[in-house]
Amino acid sequence: MLLTSDQSIQLKYGSPPLYGSQTLDSGSSNLSFYQLLKDGFSNITTSQPVSLRLIRTTSLIDLIPVSMFSACYLVHSTSTIKSLAVIIVETAGVQDLRLNSGQFNSTGKWNVINGTKYSWAAVDLYPLMSQIIWHPSSKIAVYVFERMGSWAPYGGPAISINEEPDPNGCMVTPAVLDVGNLSISWQASRQYCVKRGGQLAGPTWIGAHHSMAQKLTEIGASGQAWIGLRRSLLTTEWYWQSGRSFSFTNWERGQPVSLEKGMCASVRMEPNGNYTWSSVRCCSSLRPMCYIPPRYFSLTNPFA
Repeated sequence: MLLTSDQSIQLKYGSPPLYGSQTLDSGSSNLSFYQLLKDGFSNITTSQPVSLRLIRTTSLIDLIPVSMFSACYLVHSTSTIKSLAVIIVETAGVQDLRLNSGQFNSTGKWNVINGTKYSWAAVDLYPLMSQIIWHPSSKIAVYVFERMGSWAPYGGPAISINEEPDPNGCMVTPAVLDVGNLSISWQASRQYCVKRGGQLAGPTWIGAHHSMAQKLTEIGASGQAWIGLRRSLLTTEWYWQSGRSFSFTNWERGQPVSLEKGMCASVRMEPNGNYTWSSVRCCSSLRPMCYIPPRYFSLTNPFA
């Protein structure tokens, strides 16, 4: 095992109840074989961040520290002989593990890692295929190992796509709330947002309103901007462009005004004003506020 650090550290290794320990001086490397590292899984704890590699014949494996676990990994098998993934996940969250767009169903046996909250399993992978292994609520670690013919097995950490758990999948780019620079009509604003891959922002519930307010405060937005709310030309009822239920409201005092004075809605971008809404004539010129949803990683054909 090769351990490198620019700080003096304390190293503890082994599995309960058998432990060993060692001190590594600052700016040094150490190549050691620890007798307490048995077959299977052993715990390695360091007092400071380190680079840790496990070395064996034909293999050099970078170990993933808990602090660098991710929520989503891309695994790809290049071998037609044998490929497997080693997965480490919190024991309480084993049943929530996902494979591609569905539940992770594996015949692999889950093994509790003594002295930790984690379990591990080794599962076979389909040959010559890319897959996504992810967890909706906690961070995990994934390694891929393969064998070519009579050669010794090789492998290492899988490719991390996203660090933070997301119940909707493997997020590649986060959601964006953007206020345009030009003042245009409500309809032109809607088209502007659609061309950018989104739609007029719709704070349809209190949580979305708070997220919008936080973002607008961060960027120092001011003035008024269009949101994706307007009256129906048929019923005159208010409705969200996104199709969400119209239940949460944040109208400014005295709003909304009569039909002839305002069929579309805007938000006042002033933190002290609590980002209240006003009804405005749709032909008025205001800045568009666009919500561009997050993008998630997907495999068009995971079996190719």
